[in-house]
Amino acid sequence: MIPATVEIFEADKKDARALNGLEAAMGMKARGESKDGRFEFDLSDCDVPDFSRKVIRSVRFPISRGEAYTCTIEFEPATAQLGALAAARAYLDQPIERAYYDAIADDLTDLPSWGTLVAEGLTRRGHLLADLVRYKGFEAREGLEGAYDLLLET
Repeated sequence: MIPATVEIFEADKKDARALNGLEAAMGMKARGESKDGRFEFDLSDCDVPDFSRKVIRSVRFPISRGEAYTCTIEFEPATAQLGALAAARAYLDQPIERAYYDAIADDLTDLPSWGTLVAEGLTRRGHLLADLVRYKGFEAREGLEGAYDLLLET
């Protein structure tokens, strides 16, 4: 079993770099596909995330198809929705390692074997969620100030 994953994202230092490409994608309402094999969210037909109110201290999102495994990213200082979305995208765009795949394989319904994934060029963590992952918004987690769930549709 994979332990709960928590990454610290220093919003002030990385916001400009992490948001640059995502802001451009939001402006174009990108489809969520990438020609170079990288992971992208489908941003079509979604509301533009808030980029002004920096209230998010942590965001949790699924990392497996059945959503049994999640990742939580904490922000210090707090970030806005766009910053949290960019951090989640950056996590899901990391290359899949065999140990990562094996740790969550029991919750990867209808997914090809490791060898087939590699042969098909599905080499990013986000590709383990679905062929197309739509961004749907954020939902505050009850009882935890600044904690949000990233809502995705697969």
